[in-house]
Amino acid sequence: MLPPDQVLPRALEIARKLAEKAPTAMKLSKALLKDSAAVSERMKREGAIFISQLASPEVAEAIGAFFEKRKPDFSQF
Repeated sequence: MLPPDQVLPRALEIARKLAEKAPTAMKLSKALLKDSAAVSERMKREGAIFISQLASPEVAEAIGAFFEKRKPDFSQF
């Protein structure tokens, strides 16, 4: 547990890290977390989403950044 004066700085730090992630991946992950379907059904959906995302420009940027040893730039998405 954090002292009260450290809560906001920590929350902002976490928010900045999340904002750096691929926006579509974050949106889809959030939707899966909110999904009330059975676990097995959510796992099927997650697999389908994963496969579809492999062809996305966000994944291309992430892979390119990895091989170029740089931070990915998702600002265009």
